[in-house]
Amino acid sequence: MTLDVMIATIGTAGIERVAAMNPPKVDGVRYIVSWQMPDDDTVCVPEALKREDIVIYRHDDRGVSRNRNYAMSKATADVCLTADDDLIYDVDGLRFVMDVFKADMTLDVALFKYSGASAKSYPDEEYDVERLRKGHFVSEVEIAFRRSSTKGRLLFNELLGTGSPVIHTGEGEMFVFTALKRGLRCRYFPIVIVGHPGVSAGFRTAEGPGGLMGPGAMIYMYHRHTWPLRIVVNAWRSAVRSSGGFLQALRDMKNGALYARRFFNPDGTEKSL
Repeated sequence: MTLDVMIATIGTAGIERVAAMNPPKVDGVRYIVSWQMPDDDTVCVPEALKREDIVIYRHDDRGVSRNRNYAMSKATADVCLTADDDLIYDVDGLRFVMDVFKADMTLDVALFKYSGASAKSYPDEEYDVERLRKGHFVSEVEIAFRRSSTKGRLLFNELLGTGSPVIHTGEGEMFVFTALKRGLRCRYFPIVIVGHPGVSAGFRTAEGPGGLMGPGAMIYMYHRHTWPLRIVVNAWRSAVRSSGGFLQALRDMKNGALYARRFFNPDGTEKSL
């Protein structure tokens, strides 16, 4: 069993963060660094990343989902693990990812946990995901998938995520939504596979104006006929939890739902307009 850890990063600061990760050397594990450098082609690869188990692909582009898809196009391992440039991996966590796919050849997508300053609450028990349980929100760095069963069938929606035109969150949850819509088998494992010492960019984005467009889009995807009432309820809950404005939350969620209705297919992929 082999594993490609697909690290998405951008810019000079990004590649320096990847070097600071000092990813562990593990048999069967390779690190693919997809490095977007849209503004500067003079920066050199840090010495710490010049290793046999690290390969760096540099390209002029923007958008984290596009970056993740580029990394996927370079993957060759049995299993792929989605990653960011500010994580802490250990040998046991990476081996566990490979082990769950080795133990169950019918498994296509696996979801895990991360620890750290912005860690979320998770279900306590392992379960087959036919639909994410209430309160179980997926982050990109928790997702692994079998390359052979997802190749040509599953990509990140490039209209979602940091650097996308409108909605800057939600790419991980939509990825899982599309996987399920396309009949892939997904299972959640309540095991921490990685540490995230800082505050997730997704958490920071969600705090600003427009930050709830992603949840609004997902509400529409799950509830295509009852979404107007549901976004009112969810906007109110969000305002209570965060002490933010109800009208702003409602506006964000409505705009996200309308955007999804216009641009997304029923399986969460981008429409061809």
